[in-house]
Amino acid sequence: MTASSLPLTFIGLPYHLGDRPRGKGHQMALGPHVLLADDGAQTLAADRGHDVSRQWLDDLDEATERDYGDDPRLLPPGDQMVRQLVQCNGLSRAVSEARAQGRFPVIAAGNCHTGIGVVGGLDDPEIGMIWFDAHADANTPETSSNGMFEGMPVAVIAGKCFERWRSKVGGFHVISEDRIITVGNHEVHSPSGRGPGFGAPAIGILVDPPAIAEKGFRDAMRDAVTEIASRVSRVYVHIDTDVIDKGVMSANRHAAEGGLTPEEIVEAVQLIAEQVEILAVNFTAYDPTVDPGAKDILIPLVVDVAEVAASAARTR
Repeated sequence: MTASSLPLTFIGLPYHLGDRPRGKGHQMALGPHVLLADDGAQTLAADRGHDVSRQWLDDLDEATERDYGDDPRLLPPGDQMVRQLVQCNGLSRAVSEARAQGRFPVIAAGNCHTGIGVVGGLDDPEIGMIWFDAHADANTPETSSNGMFEGMPVAVIAGKCFERWRSKVGGFHVISEDRIITVGNHEVHSPSGRGPGFGAPAIGILVDPPAIAEKGFRDAMRDAVTEIASRVSRVYVHIDTDVIDKGVMSANRHAAEGGLTPEEIVEAVQLIAEQVEILAVNFTAYDPTVDPGAKDILIPLVVDVAEVAASAARTR
């Protein structure tokens, strides 16, 4: 691949559920440290001839006066939703700054809710979103069986819940369902999955196992992008790493059979870039303690996707 038209800024947000790594429940916070290590994606990109920079957002543990607004009691220290809000706002600022500098943002983050921060940083009321994930992430507090916020970011972005919370993310604009594509969503179709009755259904146009079985992956993806391109000219691309088939690698403990290959992900991003501009990409939910060999797949994938996306990107 040739060098991209925009320089790349790799942004690391090493938190999981608003917290740093501690015990088995927060190991996705380690993912950005592996993907953006000194010998990670930004080094590979530089070796391929790209202008790269790296930024760590690792000082966002608690709200500061910058975040409080009029009343600090509204952001109590230690609260998980407060920490996640602070981190989304930090990411929003970093994405906005990279774009303002004419650089293409490539994010490695612990959790999928960080997509809310990326959407805020793009600050564009007319964008679409293409969400790669093994899961729909479309629950609301009313449809979730466990209340886990990580199962809700697509619903938040689509304007279905957490209205007042999301309004505190700088630059955030709701992306309506007709401007969203969900790619993957294979866990509910997996033999070991939790079935279609688990949680809320996926949002937007679906490129899922039934659609892929009917049309083939390439045609299903192209048709979905063609449909969304009739409504938007710019998109945010979110890649939860467990969209990769468990037979290829296990990105985390939620990985399932029936997902995509890394080659299909790159092909999909190429199809997207042919029809709409990609404004940012975000890789999330990688737990390096699950599959030691996964990094050898993911680091080249991050760079391959960034090259395709940034080569067709434009500054504002």
